[in-house]
Amino acid sequence: MEIDHPATQRAKLEAIKSTRIRIPENVTFLPLDLEREDLSAAVSAIVTPSLPTFVACLGVLAYLRPQTVRNLFASIAKLPEGSTFVFAFASARVETRQRTVSVAARTAALGEPWLTRFEVEELKAELMSVGFREVSFLDPVKAAATYYKGRTDLPAPRKARLCEATV
Repeated sequence: MEIDHPATQRAKLEAIKSTRIRIPENVTFLPLDLEREDLSAAVSAIVTPSLPTFVACLGVLAYLRPQTVRNLFASIAKLPEGSTFVFAFASARVETRQRTVSVAARTAALGEPWLTRFEVEELKAELMSVGFREVSFLDPVKAAATYYKGRTDLPAPRKARLCEATV
């Protein structure tokens, strides 16, 4: 299942159609405005209550209001035991690296400001408080060794920005 803002999802589907990539029949597209609609209500008829679910949320949370992100965490924490939530987040620290400042400034100029940022410990506490049992972060050293070894086209991350939380 792919869930996204209705306008963004329409644009993605148009782009996919223009490439003639075949969408598998078992993929469901659910247009959902997370700022206005409840994730739990939208997916309750689709998620099998007895089976763990995997949820990926990459490049989304920074653009949502803090309360919306908290609501999203609480909704996902209600999924069946063993469900996993992997997501990217923006750091709350004042960034000194020009690249991160530049990305935030560019998206804000396009009408998409970063609204929600977290520090690792604050984020872990938030997730545990709504019902996640395990929370871990992709350590920059491990990421460099596992995913960036020998690469010259892209630098390894310097901070933890990916989280995995298990219900």
